[in-house]
Amino acid sequence: MTAATSTLEQHPNLELWGSYQLAFEHFNERLFDKQLPECILTFGCRGACNGIFKAKAWSREGNTLRQQKMFHEISLNPKLLKQTNDQIFQTLARQMVHLWQQIYGTPPGLSDYCNMEFTGKMAQVGLPCEKMYGRRLLHTVAEGGKYANACPEAMQHFFPLKGLIESTKQPPTKLKYFCPSCGFNFLAQGGGKVTCHTYDCNVPMSIQKPDE
Repeated sequence: MTAATSTLEQHPNLELWGSYQLAFEHFNERLFDKQLPECILTFGCRGACNGIFKAKAWSREGNTLRQQKMFHEISLNPKLLKQTNDQIFQTLARQMVHLWQQIYGTPPGLSDYCNMEFTGKMAQVGLPCEKMYGRRLLHTVAEGGKYANACPEAMQHFFPLKGLIESTKQPPTKLKYFCPSCGFNFLAQGGGKVTCHTYDCNVPMSIQKPDE
């Protein structure tokens, strides 16, 4: 074990973000011939999306124009850290194609739209899309392609840390409202007072949990 490896293992933040940076550098070399500039790597993506690219999302302040600089951002969804490394790397490589298009191509106006320039580059790096253009296109891994050849080496070295914590948010409890006069009932969230007028009962409905 090298001193650098020991240091990373002692500092989980360095281990996580160091793996992120090394993975970016690995695929930049193997898929893009080191053409991509450095960018900010985060885990800020949320919801159903696995990853997003943000153009000119960060800036470095400085006293001179040389010191000032704009940076693009690649953001992965932290839920990916519960998945296989291959799924992490596919998402990273896809966002790197967005970075390539931002630098060397013509990005589409809509962030989730994939034009022919984008799908062409995806095919070139070994992640062909299901169609030539469209919104939120799925991709596959081309057997024997650039990505397929570069991924095994990456999986041996990057992202040893995995997210294990599941969401503790519980779904809202539904309550059963029923009329003691006519028997009418329904399920609803909350616990407000409800009056039954189904058969001109005009009586307050009782509340109980569905399993009671």
